[in-house]
Amino acid sequence: MERQVYPTLVRDSKNSQSSLQRLFRQYLQSAPAVKIKSKSRVHLLIDGTYFSNGLCLILYYDHDIRYVQLYRETNKEKMRDIKEDLQNLKVLGVDIYSVTCDGHKSILSAVTKVYPEAIIQRCLVHIKRQVKNYLSEYPKHRLARNCYDCPKKLRGLKPSNNQSPAVEF
Repeated sequence: MERQVYPTLVRDSKNSQSSLQRLFRQYLQSAPAVKIKSKSRVHLLIDGTYFSNGLCLILYYDHDIRYVQLYRETNKEKMRDIKEDLQNLKVLGVDIYSVTCDGHKSILSAVTKVYPEAIIQRCLVHIKRQVKNYLSEYPKHRLARNCYDCPKKLRGLKPSNNQSPAVEF
């Protein structure tokens, strides 16, 4: 993937470099403010999505209010970047109660450093994918069949009335 520097942007946008610089200055002078909607006992979903052009989009999604609190465009899920994002959320007054993620080491490390009291759980979709990667589609051994059916059983879990949506594993 080539870096998005002025020559590339000029070529792709068919605008001159000075026009692009003017557009960037105008945008930065009136850049939209980050709007945080929920601040207490936030159940945050953190996940990175990779695109074919090498871009990685990391989303910080508030499960309760169905709102993306923050996002980052990068080339991979780096602990330094995720930690910085979580620190920014903390500065903005967001109290993260639980984090659901794919189990990526950088996310786990960043969450434990910034929000050490937060409950961390694995996403069931990612657990299911990992189980399928480890087992064949039609396991023959009894224990392998039990493991293969485990994500189906987990999907049916519901929190009790006095329990938060986060389930500790």
